[in-house]
Amino acid sequence: MIHWNETKLVYLKEITEILRNKRIIITAFVIPLFIYPIIFFGMNFLQKFQEKKIKTDGYTVAVSAGAEDLTQFLEENSEVPLRFMMTEEIIEVLSSGDADLGVQYEIAESGDARVWLFFTGSENDSIDAMSRVENVLEEHSFYWTKNLTADHVGIDHIREKVPIELELKDIASLKEKSGHKIGKILPFIMILMLVGGCSFAAVDMIAGEKERGCFETILVSPIGRRSVIVGKTFVVIVTGLVALAINLVSMLLWMKLGIFESYGQAGGMEFSIGVGSLLGIFITLLPITIIFSAILMLISAKAKTYQSGQTLLMPVTFGAMVPALAATLPGLTSDSFMVAIPIANVVIGMREMLEGSFKLWPMIVGNIINLGLAAYLLNLSVKSLEKE
Repeated sequence: MIHWNETKLVYLKEITEILRNKRIIITAFVIPLFIYPIIFFGMNFLQKFQEKKIKTDGYTVAVSAGAEDLTQFLEENSEVPLRFMMTEEIIEVLSSGDADLGVQYEIAESGDARVWLFFTGSENDSIDAMSRVENVLEEHSFYWTKNLTADHVGIDHIREKVPIELELKDIASLKEKSGHKIGKILPFIMILMLVGGCSFAAVDMIAGEKERGCFETILVSPIGRRSVIVGKTFVVIVTGLVALAINLVSMLLWMKLGIFESYGQAGGMEFSIGVGSLLGIFITLLPITIIFSAILMLISAKAKTYQSGQTLLMPVTFGAMVPALAATLPGLTSDSFMVAIPIANVVIGMREMLEGSFKLWPMIVGNIINLGLAAYLLNLSVKSLEKE
């Protein structure tokens, strides 16, 4: 039988303790008020930056010879700058990356126009260029085909609507397209997995030991504080990487077995990670793992109990989401200003590994920046322990 008066007393007691704990109030109620505006502002800023870059740089379009009228029409009606190059080797030019889009067209004797748009389905710029040119052709098809029909076929009477047949040709392989789609999601998931794997060990090894009353024994031992924090951090790093590896292998295994239909063969996907890419991803994740481990050890060192340490994990999870979202935004590359943003630089690099467009020097610079940040955070953790 429940005694409601006693239940009320327990409820009021616990509520009072929570309201007295400023860290819980700030973490659970104040930070969420600001973290979402920061996330949305950051995404909006990156999207506007990319749109501004596109409007400035534009796209390179490979067009078959004899299409001067088409290039002039696209140049006059496109909202973004288009640079044209005449070539009969459209597929080769697209494959080498010298052009973002390929356009080929012909006018039949009946006056009908047929246009082929060749694009690379594993490249964001190529997909966007295809979409923009497709919209222009569909929106102004009558005016363009009317002029071309009159000039090239010599038809005096133009029908009310000259038909235009538009065909899209994706030259990317199924594996490349799959890597492009997975590359936007998997790095973000991996970061969250990594944070989750590091969190429990980090909180238990300091905040948990404080609560159990055995942390003081370590502090009064002849072992130096720096050795204590570095040794515990290594444990957190290994725990995080092992948890990440187990989750990743499990995810890939079930995807291969077709459990997730949208990622299986039935969904038009062919996903595989080469040994080189897998090794590269884990190498680039090491500095990020050290960063999160150092942050979590710093939080755990400041927490008095295991519960308060768990509460303080929320800002770390939200904070990891912000740079990890960079992998989901199109148009961001590792050789841009993103190379100077910790965590985001490597997340984009991992996406490029999966897409097959990996660049070495941005990854090296990004890892150096992340290692520097990790060393700084580890030093803060040591100083925090020295105050105990």
